[in-house]
Amino acid sequence: MDNIPKKLHYPPMKIAHAKRPHGFPGQRMVMVPLPTLKRIEHHPLLKGSMVTGAGFFPNAEGHSIARPKGAASHLLIVCLAGAGTVSTASNEYQAKPGSIFWLSPDTPHYYEASVNEPWSILWVHFTGEEAHAWRNLVFDTDQSDACNVPVDQIGSLALDRIHNILENGYSLLNVVDATSALRFSLGMLARNKLQSGATPSARLRVSSSIEKLRSDWSHLHRIEELAIQAGVSVSHYSTLFKNETGFSPIDFLIRQRIQHAARLLATTQESIASVSASTGYEEPYYFSRSFRKIMGCSPRAYRTQSRS
Repeated sequence: MDNIPKKLHYPPMKIAHAKRPHGFPGQRMVMVPLPTLKRIEHHPLLKGSMVTGAGFFPNAEGHSIARPKGAASHLLIVCLAGAGTVSTASNEYQAKPGSIFWLSPDTPHYYEASVNEPWSILWVHFTGEEAHAWRNLVFDTDQSDACNVPVDQIGSLALDRIHNILENGYSLLNVVDATSALRFSLGMLARNKLQSGATPSARLRVSSSIEKLRSDWSHLHRIEELAIQAGVSVSHYSTLFKNETGFSPIDFLIRQRIQHAARLLATTQESIASVSASTGYEEPYYFSRSFRKIMGCSPRAYRTQSRS
């Protein structure tokens, strides 16, 4: 343990708390047996990512784990309630509801529940070459250990589905299903983390604005008016809009128009000039240029391809 930072040296009694003989009332814990993992780890659907264990520890009084050499897998911890502490070689974090921790393999760490307000946590162990890419998506870097999401959005992560699936057994299908659930949770985590600076009401109003543009794409919308209707500044509106859709409001509208044009080209006999006009483009040349930029081919070529 000489290579472990000083703050990761703990008294023996503290480390011994990890060995609770009866666990925690209401706890859920499933670990996929090692022989099973060895048998299925090279399956094409599990090479990128594979869940190896998951669980739920409610009101985990006395919970503490010390791993001087780290774990063999990635570990994701979500604090649902209460408080605790998570320490790594470089940082010490205070956990609260909405705190997310990602501990990489072979990384020395220690974590424990608060004595006065023990945490309730969901956790999942997993392996795979996708992990670093997911971490970059969630944290913008593969070096960060922690982030936060709004407390009211924790449920949308659906991390509890993972241990629920594994409790049905360790068949290949169940492990694949649990891993798919993990991917969903990580995707939702990345999305909610992007939105963490916005209030729930602001996010809801911007989401309503996006739905309005989806259904009313043919009209010209000014971003200033959309921001006022959502009750946020233009810059904040643009940020929330792009976090949700991946595009600026004007790019989103253009894509809605081009998607409508693509449907007309594939399903009707309308001329390209007529399709151009019906999607809000007065100049067919500008329509063709926009269509090619987004769809990768001309309107005429798209019509030919879609019908073949």
